[in-house]
Amino acid sequence: MSIRKINIFDKIGTLIPGYSGYAERDSRKNCDKKLRIFLSERLKKFEDIISEKIVDTINESKIENLAYFETLRKKTSNLSSKIIFAPYGSNAFFSDQKIDSNELDVIYNHDLEISEKIETLFLDDTINNNEAVNIISSVEDILMSRNNFIRKFK
Repeated sequence: MSIRKINIFDKIGTLIPGYSGYAERDSRKNCDKKLRIFLSERLKKFEDIISEKIVDTINESKIENLAYFETLRKKTSNLSSKIIFAPYGSNAFFSDQKIDSNELDVIYNHDLEISEKIETLFLDDTINNNEAVNIISSVEDILMSRNNFIRKFK
């Protein structure tokens, strides 16, 4: 008996409840919306953790750390907005134009990479060093690359 290899779609599906993928044209916009909402909610949870750190920093009079946490909070909030409001719907990604499986794999890879990077924000002590800022910047770059790829189908 052969064991089926887990593909990109399966990996994303395990991360995001209700995510069924872009394979069917009719479900593309709905799945993209679910993905965006899920990722934005994860970032908002991380932003809540940062806000708690800001309060702790103030209470502990560690004002030298305040600028870092506020910068991280703003970057996280901005990324959450970029994910929610990234362009979609008017381009061919959601139209009748056929996107082949290789192109879908590129999109799935971007989605998976964004999801995995966001999850690394919740690992122990990531928030207490510049790694969190680097992760947020990396996700912004991946999102931009994903959006640029999708725009090619206009």
